[in-house]
Amino acid sequence: MNRNYLRFRKLESASTLLGTRIFHTFLFMLFTTLLVVNTNKSYAQLGGGDTCGNATVIPSIPFLDTANTIGATDNYNEVCPYTPTGAVDVVYQYTPTTNVLVELTLCLQTTNYDTKMYIYSDSCNGGPLVGCNDDDCDNSPVFTDPYLSRLSGINMMAGTTYYIVVDGYSLGDEGPYTLSITEICADPGAPAVSNITASSADVNWGPSPSAPPNYEVEYGPSGFTPGNGMGVLSTDTAEPLTGLSTATAYDVYVRAICAVGDSSGWVGPASFVTQGVICGAVENPATYSESFETGIGSWTQSLTDDFDWTRDANGTTSSPTGPSTGSDGAWYMYIETST
Repeated sequence: MNRNYLRFRKLESASTLLGTRIFHTFLFMLFTTLLVVNTNKSYAQLGGGDTCGNATVIPSIPFLDTANTIGATDNYNEVCPYTPTGAVDVVYQYTPTTNVLVELTLCLQTTNYDTKMYIYSDSCNGGPLVGCNDDDCDNSPVFTDPYLSRLSGINMMAGTTYYIVVDGYSLGDEGPYTLSITEICADPGAPAVSNITASSADVNWGPSPSAPPNYEVEYGPSGFTPGNGMGVLSTDTAEPLTGLSTATAYDVYVRAICAVGDSSGWVGPASFVTQGVICGAVENPATYSESFETGIGSWTQSLTDDFDWTRDANGTTSSPTGPSTGSDGAWYMYIETST
């Protein structure tokens, strides 16, 4: 009221120059214009549309709109997971030009009632329900109960029209709200490891739908926690790992880096072991070293091969083709063949 009064005082001052008739004519045109606008302007033009037929078009994201559902009507309802109906609702629509992963939230700024939010694709009349949320968060001190709505990780496909319904939980749940829609950084595909050697390996993964400029690969000893390993930035979906330790078990993770401070979650691990012999104590030395002085020790004679080994200490039968004594005494093992 005070701002209108000041505006009219300015116009009244102007009327002393333009003349009373001109001023009154101007006021008539002004009020007529305001009347026409207010007559034709539904709640849809103040925030969300009252139905899907006159839904407010979201031109692009990120998108932020602060409005009020008071004066809207009750046209839609979904169970997610609670059933009460009767609250008024408003509708937005968005048609992305590229595939995009988004978060939609009513948890910001002015929202001051128990909300519900859901999304249809293609049509509100039987169109597939893409997502639905009732209680997820609060925005203290404005609304201290955790009854505000948020939908995260919604995959919207290029060329598909999505209808976003801002609703209340039950009759009387209405009032001011703030709707925020932002793109989030989508996870890449799971990593895989190939071309493993004693000191290197190749890692590759599927691209993130967000088409990020960079990916981060992190690797470390098997069982390590991401954030504590060795990190490598890559602009591609493959990266060689070098300088690895021989015969060592590793885990590797990957994530998308969409912008500074905006990254996906870690995906993985892919586990692998570099090539090489793991040295340790010999559990049964007799298996690897035997003099045959008292028998054949831990060795056994195979009964399914073409030749049998002979334990002897007196020279072979076809002299001088074999030893006459053992390396650690008199006994040795030999096999006799001829061509």
